Amino acid sequence: MPIKTPSATKAAQRKKIRRAKRDIHIRQGVQLGVLGLFLLTVLQANYPFAPWIPPELFLWLDPLTAVVLTAAARAFIPMFLLSLIVLVLPFILGRSFCGWVCPLGTLVDLSDRLIAKKDRIGRRFRPFKTWALIAFVVSALFGFSAVWLLDPLPLLWRTFGGAIFPGITWGLNAAFDTSLAWGYDPDWLFDTFDFLSLHVLPLKAHAVAGAWFIFVFFVVILGLSFFQRRFWCRNLCPLGALLGLLSKFSPLQRVVKSGTCTNCALCTKECKMGAIEDDFVTTEKSECIFCLNCAAQCRAGETVYTFRTPVEMQSEPDFARRSFVAATGVGLIGAGMVNLGQDPDNRDRRYIRPPGAQPEEAFLDRCIRCNECVRICATTGRCLQPTHFEAGFAAFWSPVAVFQEGYCEYNCN
Repeated sequence: MPIKTPSATKAAQRKKIRRAKRDIHIRQGVQLGVLGLFLLTVLQANYPFAPWIPPELFLWLDPLTAVVLTAAARAFIPMFLLSLIVLVLPFILGRSFCGWVCPLGTLVDLSDRLIAKKDRIGRRFRPFKTWALIAFVVSALFGFSAVWLLDPLPLLWRTFGGAIFPGITWGLNAAFDTSLAWGYDPDWLFDTFDFLSLHVLPLKAHAVAGAWFIFVFFVVILGLSFFQRRFWCRNLCPLGALLGLLSKFSPLQRVVKSGTCTNCALCTKECKMGAIEDDFVTTEKSECIFCLNCAAQCRAGETVYTFRTPVEMQSEPDFARRSFVAATGVGLIGAGMVNLGQDPDNRDRRYIRPPGAQPEEAFLDRCIRCNECVRICATTGRCLQPTHFEAGFAAFWSPVAVFQEGYCEYNCN
């Protein structure tokens, strides 16, 4: 058997590191591609409505929405069959959805590049996302679905559809009107605006009630990168908590070859999720999103991702029994307060919901407040608008027809 020389060993290490860096570029390409696909689905919710990719695609893939809505509605909703793909994925590939696919995770990564400097808070807030997951599921079982508040996919759809794209539309219209007012009207400008009007811009500028609040909520999520990289994913995302719990059973894991670690701590420094323990070898699988940064920074070149028999994690659990009981209690109290706090006159009031909506209680159990119907309606008559507290907190951000704002486009369906 040939003996490897030190130079040959170093060459092999450099080759492994180059391969890891190449894989990181592939991950970044996948992330940007998925984000572009997500934005395309939002753009297609426009009038006239003729999509070639379902605008609801990412919402259908959301396992957290599927679980909570099934619990709230007491029935399986067939359109969420696709979510089983994402729900099964952690059993095989761990929490890779968060690091490779999630569009909000991609935007958080971009935010990290701009404002994340150092970790200011450590791991003390990490259990919060698991507590939120438990509270959302329990409250849904007792008649109140609030997962839409923190579920990343409906949250992101609501942000782009109800705040960011309307702002872009307003800005483009204002820029075009200003150029005409200043006498700057070359043919290319008209051609560009005609193309955008035909394929991208709505027939009328959006006017979504409370869009500023939706946008500020989103900016706060990105701004949390000031305290810690991937703060949202580490500490607050209930979908990440669900996928993380399932990923504990995954055979795919980070492995450091025995005896090769030099304790340089570069892997811990580059880990976005704080998943690597203080020994630099052990990894908390429920937190690892397979970003591959640690493998690219390993000087020994012996950090790899491979399939092995799942073993018991050596890190502390995300929550103790007392915390589980507390989170369950929060869910029960939240559901009880919302149900008891409903104004009887408000319950009897007949709000005009989108065409085809189910009876009020069933509608609120199933509505995820993505505001997709508000966006498609806002492109013509602006009839559908998100509610605030006029219908009670149980109906917060749900769509209702407001004919003072616009008309119903009868043929939009």
